[in-house]
Amino acid sequence: MSSPPMPRLTEDLQPTKDMDEGRFDMVANAALEAFGRDGYKGASTEQIARKAGMSKGLLFFYFRNKRELYLKTMEWMYGKAVEIAVDQEFWEITDLFDLLIYAAEKKSALMRQYPWAMEFCIRAFYPDHRDIAGTMNSWNAAMIDQMPKHYFKNVDWSKFRDGIEPSYALNLLIWLADGWMHSRRSTGSPVDIDQMMEEFYRWCDMVRSWTYKPEYLVEASWPPTRASSSDAAGSHATSGSSDTSGSHATSGPSDTAGSSDTATRPTEIPPVPTTKPTEASPAQTKEEA
Repeated sequence: MSSPPMPRLTEDLQPTKDMDEGRFDMVANAALEAFGRDGYKGASTEQIARKAGMSKGLLFFYFRNKRELYLKTMEWMYGKAVEIAVDQEFWEITDLFDLLIYAAEKKSALMRQYPWAMEFCIRAFYPDHRDIAGTMNSWNAAMIDQMPKHYFKNVDWSKFRDGIEPSYALNLLIWLADGWMHSRRSTGSPVDIDQMMEEFYRWCDMVRSWTYKPEYLVEASWPPTRASSSDAAGSHATSGSSDTSGSHATSGPSDTAGSSDTATRPTEIPPVPTTKPTEASPAQTKEEA
């Protein structure tokens, strides 16, 4: 059974006029910086064209308007993330949380390669301009909905305790990341990739300890020693044994994961729809005029 096609942002747009890959990368890089730094409204197409080594007229020969340039830059960035994260080792990982950590480590490396990528993606997840808000909110929600069907085909769902919907575990991680992001942006604090990854490790550890059967958890001390992305990929790909599942466990929940205390925890969590907020947070920083 084939996976459902992933939703595209530009299905209603005509294909980009003939542009070689190298030139397209130059334009996308310039657009990534401008939209990431200044937001959709504040980004200057003239500056984007100049940084890409072309005239503004030529830029609009290839991209009919600013909205089309933005959406195609977003698809370009998403394609880069899939290319770097979804490799052969990715498909060998059977533990959901190991898989999420593996992909996150790969994507964090991509963010370091493109300095404005993080801010661009954050703004894209909380769009507030009428030209892109509806399209981006619909796409973000569709991506979250389709991702498990497309990328989690090899995950061993039997590790989850009876009565717990895996979709709820995924939603918990989304809500944790969403809340952390709002907190950073509302206080004007920069979003540091390394700090966010450390938080993500903790979130995965906690949610794993709350949702997995005791036999898939082992005691561990916090903080665990994190391997490099390549080393972690190898350990994650070992069919999701209890040892690898517990390698990221936190010292709090995991200390009792295998004990009789687990019997007192809720064993049923009602399934919830996997969605994302459809409106930008009131606390979100306004786009520069």
